[in-house]
Amino acid sequence: MLGIISLFVIVVSVLLLQALWTEGGVGELGGISTHVTPSQFAMRGPLLSAAELNFYQVLRVAVPETVVVMSKVRVADIVMPTGRKNTREWWANFNAISGKHVDFLLCDGKTWMPIAVVELDDKSHLAPSVLEKDMAKDIRIESAGLKVIRFTCQAAYGVEEIRNALMASVSFRWDSKR
Repeated sequence: MLGIISLFVIVVSVLLLQALWTEGGVGELGGISTHVTPSQFAMRGPLLSAAELNFYQVLRVAVPETVVVMSKVRVADIVMPTGRKNTREWWANFNAISGKHVDFLLCDGKTWMPIAVVELDDKSHLAPSVLEKDMAKDIRIESAGLKVIRFTCQAAYGVEEIRNALMASVSFRWDSKR
C-alpha cells in the first residue's frame, strides 16, 4: 500500500511540474521566468578588486593555517535576526542585512565557525553616508558577538602589522603561523 501511495505522489508531482512549464522549456515555474537567453548574463570579472586581492594575499599569510579566509560573504549568511521569524520586525531586520556583504570572513578551519569579520576601507568609506552604513553594518554584526576589524586600504601591507591588529582584536589561538 505504501508503494502505491509513493508512486501516486511521484506521478502527481511530475504532472504538477509539467503543468508549470510550457512547451519547449520556456515559461514560468511558480511565477519565476525560466526563459534565459545567452545575452542576458555576462561574467562580472574578478571577484576581488586589485586592492582587495593585494590585501587578501597578505591576510592569508597573517592568519594561522587553521583559519580559513573567505571573501564577499553575505551578512545574512553570518548573522541572523533574533525574535519570532516571519514577523514584521524580523523581516525588517533581515532586509537590513540581506543585501550586504563583508569583505573577508575568518573562520575556524575545523568547525567553520566565524571568528571575525575583516573589512578593507578605501577612500570612499570616508564619505558620511558610507561611514553611517559601515557603522550600522558593524553594529549588527558585533551585536551577534562577532568582532569587525577594519583596515585602511594601502599600497602595501605588512604581515606582522595585520597579524598584530587581528591578535589585539580577536581571542583565538595564534600560535600556528604560515
